[in-house]
Amino acid sequence: MKNTFYILFLSLFILSCSTTETKSENQKGIIEQNDTKSSVMDAFNNAYLADDMTDQVSIFTENAVARVNGQEMSPTQMMEAFMSGKSLTTK
Repeated sequence: MKNTFYILFLSLFILSCSTTETKSENQKGIIEQNDTKSSVMDAFNNAYLADDMTDQVSIFTENAVARVNGQEMSPTQMMEAFMSGKSLTTK
């Protein structure tokens, strides 16, 4: 009886360790912190919070297309929409 419990415990342990994570088809890569892309996003978010998006267009390429809620727009239009939406909320 004791051996049965040991075998059961060991087999459950081995099976639980051998499972792999499944990612959805929309999930790509891993999240990294303190890299250049994270720093750029932190600067973008800080500029949004400070109500000053003037220099943030430089992080996008000339032919970048922003997609917000299914609509395509330029990064400048996206930032203008973000800032106009922000003015509608109360602080």
